[in-house]
Amino acid sequence: MNVLAHRIQSSSIMERILLCVCCFSGWLTSTCLPCQYHYVADAKTWTAAQSYCRQTHTDLATVENSDEVKQLNSTASSAANSSKVWIGLYSQISWKWSDGFTGSGADYRNWDTSEHEPDFYSGVQFCVSSSEGKWWDYDCSVKLKFICYTGTQRNPEFHLVDKNMSWSDAQKYCRENFLDLATVTNHGENQQVQEKAQKEMAWIGLHRDPNIYWSDGSKHSFTNWAIQRQAVKMTVKLENSSVDLNDPAVKAYLLEKLKEQLKAGGLDGVTVKWREQPDGKVFDGHRKRE
Repeated sequence: MNVLAHRIQSSSIMERILLCVCCFSGWLTSTCLPCQYHYVADAKTWTAAQSYCRQTHTDLATVENSDEVKQLNSTASSAANSSKVWIGLYSQISWKWSDGFTGSGADYRNWDTSEHEPDFYSGVQFCVSSSEGKWWDYDCSVKLKFICYTGTQRNPEFHLVDKNMSWSDAQKYCRENFLDLATVTNHGENQQVQEKAQKEMAWIGLHRDPNIYWSDGSKHSFTNWAIQRQAVKMTVKLENSSVDLNDPAVKAYLLEKLKEQLKAGGLDGVTVKWREQPDGKVFDGHRKRE
C-alpha cells in the first residue's frame, strides 16, 4: 500500500499541539496554518506507515471534513497515484458474545474465509450472522432471522426465531423469551446452529463495538466510507431440471425475487447484480453466491 502522511506546517509535534490550542482558544489565529498532506510512494503495512509518518512528518493522514477529502484526493492524484493509500483511521477489534461469555471456546470463530470475512465493508459491520455454518460480519441494522439459546452456556439448546429483526432487536427478543442470542464455542455447536438455520442467514450473539480512532488522537466523527457492497449467499432448488439458471430471463427473474427478499429484510433501494465466475457463468450446479 502507498502512504499519505499528514502534518501541520510547523517543525515539530509540540508546535502542532501549541498551534491547535491557540486556534481553539481564539489566540493568535493568524499563526494557525492549514494542514498539508504528503504522498509517500513506498509500499508499507499500516503499522510501518504510521511509524514512518511519525518519524518523518507528524502522523498518518487525518481527514475531518469534505474539504480535506478533496485535498487528500488532490494530493494523491497529483502524484499520479491510482492505487489505494493508507490514512490514519483504524479500529481496535475485540469480538465479544452477547451473553458476556469469556470462558474456554469464547474465541471460536468460523468465518467464511472464501469471501474474505470478516471484511468490515463500508465501516458499518459490527454484528455477526451465520449462513450455512459460515460466519459473516454484517450491518447490525439489517433485519434477519436469528438464533437464540436456552439451557446453559456449557450445554445450550439452540432455537431459530422465524422473525426478521435487527441484531439489537433480536438480542432483546432472545433475552425476553429465551436466554440470549446464540453463543457458539466449538464446531459441534456451530453444526447445531447450522441445522437450525438451514439455508437462512441468521444472527448469532457475536458482535463488537466500533472503537474507531485516528492515529494522531483526533476525535473520530466525520466519515466518508465507500458505498456499501455486500455479498449475499443464495441457494436455488430446481423443481424442473431442464431450467437453465444462466438464461438471462431466468437470472432477471431471480434478481427481482432477491430484491423483494432484501426489501422485506429492511434493505430497500439497493442495486443488485450477479457475480460472474471466470467462465462468465453465474451458477455452478444449484449453488451460487451473489
